[in-house]
This record gives sequence, C-alpha cells and structure tokens, in this order.
Amino acid sequence: MKIGFSKKILIIGILLFLSMITLYFPKKEGKEKNLEYAYFINNEPIYEMPSKESGLTLSKESNCNNGITIKWDDENWSALINFENYISSESQRTTCYLYFEEKQEGMLRVINSTTNDGMWEYKESITKIIIQKEIKPIENAILEYDESTKKDKSIMSYIVENESAPSTYTAYLQSNKELFLNPNSSFLFMNLENLESIEGLETINTSKVTNMSFMFNNCYKLNTLNLSSFNTSNVENMSGMFWNCKQLSNLNILHFNTEKVTNMSYMFSGCNNISTLDLKNFKTENVTEMHGMFHECSNLKTLDIHTFITTNVTDMNSMFSRCSNLTNVDLSHFNTEKVTNMSWMFLMCELLNTIDISNFNTGNVTNMKGMFWGCKSLNELNLAHFNTQNVSDISSMFQDCVNLTSLNINNFNTINVTDMEFLFSGCNNLTTLDLRSLNTRKVTTMYQMFGNCNKLVEILYNNDFVHANNANIENMFLNCPANKPTNFT
Repeated sequence: MKIGFSKKILIIGILLFLSMITLYFPKKEGKEKNLEYAYFINNEPIYEMPSKESGLTLSKESNCNNGITIKWDDENWSALINFENYISSESQRTTCYLYFEEKQEGMLRVINSTTNDGMWEYKESITKIIIQKEIKPIENAILEYDESTKKDKSIMSYIVENESAPSTYTAYLQSNKELFLNPNSSFLFMNLENLESIEGLETINTSKVTNMSFMFNNCYKLNTLNLSSFNTSNVENMSGMFWNCKQLSNLNILHFNTEKVTNMSYMFSGCNNISTLDLKNFKTENVTEMHGMFHECSNLKTLDIHTFITTNVTDMNSMFSRCSNLTNVDLSHFNTEKVTNMSWMFLMCELLNTIDISNFNTGNVTNMKGMFWGCKSLNELNLAHFNTQNVSDISSMFQDCVNLTSLNINNFNTINVTDMEFLFSGCNNLTTLDLRSLNTRKVTTMYQMFGNCNKLVEILYNNDFVHANNANIENMFLNCPANKPTNFT
C-alpha cells in the first residue's frame, strides 16, 4: 500500500515531536528521583530540573497546555502531568509539572487536577469519605474501583448513594494492608466541593509523601480536619494545601514537621472561617515561597508566627492580603534579605493598626505595588530603614490608608521606579507630604497619584520630580487641593 506524500510528512513530524520530548524527560534512576519535573509552554518542553525544586512560573501570556500525551508506564513507574493555576486580581501563575510515580503495593495512585475516574468521578457530589483498614465489598455500591498504583486491588474504593440525600454519595476507601499515600499526593481531595467530613485519616501512612500541594483545595464544606496523625517529615511542598477550605474552623496541624518544606504559598489562602492558627511548631528555615500564605484568612484576629525563620524566603507577595480582621502581627524578627516581591503584602488588612517592620531588609525588593493598600486603621508607618533602590513599582502602595496623618518617605530612592499611579490616592487625612527624595525621571504613569487626598494642601518637591517619558498624569490631583510641581517638562 502506497502512502501519500502529505501522510509521510505527518508521520515524520509526529516521530520528530515524540523524539524531542524524550530528549527532555528526566531519567528514572531509583527512589531518590521518584518526583521530578519538566516544564512545557505551548506543548514545547522548555526546562528541566533533576531535583525537587519549586515550579517555573510562567508569564501571564504563556499557555500551559495539558494536551500532551505521556506514554511511560511499566511495572514500577508511571508518569503524568499536573497543573497548578492561580488567578486573582493581583496575579496569575501557571505551572506545569511532570511527576514520576513509583508503584508500590498498598499505595494510593496519583490524583491530578483533572482526574475523573474511580471515586473521583463523583467528586462534586461526595459528602463523606470513610477510610477503612479492611476490604469489605459493599453490596449496594454503585461503583467499585481499584485505586492502587499497581492495579493489584490492594486499595479499593466504593461509592454509595446517601439515602437521606439522593444524588449525594459516601466514598469508602479500603485496604487490607497499611494504606500508603503516594509520594505525590497533591490534589488528592481537591474540588470535593460538598465534602463535609473524612473518617479514618489516622489509618493512612503519609511517611513517603513529598508533595501535599492543593491536597484539600476547594473542599468548601469541610468544617474540621484533624491531621495530628500525619507524618510530614518528608514533605517539601505544602502550597495551596488548604486553599479555599471556606468553612474550615478547626484545623489541627500542631504536630506538622515542616523541616523539609520549601513552598508554603497559599497554604491557608481562603480559609475565611478560621479564627486561630497554632503554628508554633512550624520550622520554616528552608521555605522560599510564602506568597499568599494567609491570603483571605478574613476571620483571623491574631497570628503568632514569632517562630518563623524567613532567611530563605524570596516571595511575600499577598502574604497577609485581605486578612480583614487581623489587628496585630509581629514581624519584627522577619529576615527579608532575599525577598524580591512584597506587592499586596498587607492589602486590605483593614483593622491592622500596627505593623512592626522595623527590621525589614528591602534591598532586593523590586515590587512594592499595593503593599499597604486599604490598611485603613494604620495611623503611622515607620519606613525610615526601607531601601527602595531596586524597586520599579510602588503604585497604590499607600492607597486608601485613610487614617495616616503623616508619612515620612524621605529615604525613598525611586531612581528605578516606573509606576507611581494611585501611590497616595485616598489618603484623605494627609495634610503635607515631603517628596524631595523622589526621582520621577523613569516614571511612565502617575495616574491619580494624589487622587482624593482632599486634605492635602502642601507638597514639597525637588528638581528630579519631573514629567518625563510621556508619563500619564491624568487626574493626578483629582479632588486634591495641593500645590502642583512647577518644573514638569
């Protein structure tokens, strides 16, 4: 049979594509490398790391596509792609992971964000999970599924419809032997939006787990989680672990061992029913990512993190943002020497009346956008030690700090700043501002910089406060009676 020219070209193209992917895949070299990463943009492998590092953050314009087919499945190993996506008004992150899974008897299979077979076929309607130490087939089960990595029926799931609430279900997870969670247990209970309780968590073995990211993400109706039996000594990633557990009010993680954890980003984000968190045993020496860690914990009134060691943290973006009931947090011990991003750090912390940031080292920070935006109860800020020489964005930094009556930023070096829009907007109790330290020669936008500062009557400028680069100065003094700079060019 003759093959047409166009079909030949298609076949050659497919073979070339598959061979290219193979070149980029990490090698399987034993248990120490059972969790490795590869990265893709638009289906093209672009980056590879043979270590267990955090993922590559793609730009907002990048496309992380799950249309790649992975054919790697043998007796001891299999591979799959997982995706982490975070989108909010503040930022967008998309990360692709290629996970290698070691198969073991009595080990739960890997669940990713798109898993829709087995008990996860019913994830939107499961209200209860019961984990049991013995396999006992349930007669009225509407589904029976082998959930083990080896497909040897060492772990079985059964789905039973709830008599009291038709079209909702109880999921049974059973094993005759000790049930081991997979080293990659990210997304395990993710998107079980109607899950109200989990029984038997104390019977599972988590000692092999290295990744618990997004484990309970979007479990909206979970009220209580007792994880006192969890062995987290090998866990490296806890990002988004309890993200959007909106009704969670009781969380026992007192005994968590976090010595190896490097990523705690968005760990408690959206837990807006939790009023207290006991984190005194957390060890954070190895953590590099804390962005969004307490984002939208809107019911937290106090937060004791005096034991946190932040020596290696590089990102504190949105760390406490929208903690709208938080009144006090002591950060005097924070080492921020390696931090590059402090944008939105205290966004909308409306009741926060004092912030001790006297020891902050900001020499490497490039982004302070919206850092104190909406801190309506702050009446003073000590920024005398702030080093802003590398900062490019201070837009909205003090926006709507309505209780500030004075602000000393005489030490600010803005030689690299390009964005000052809304910088003081809504600070309607400021009467004077000394801006003689500000250099605006690289600034491209000052839109509503002093908007609605309706009590501001005097501003001191210097010769470097200029209108250059065709900067946007529209509504710069909207509803603000203060004197305008005379040397704009």
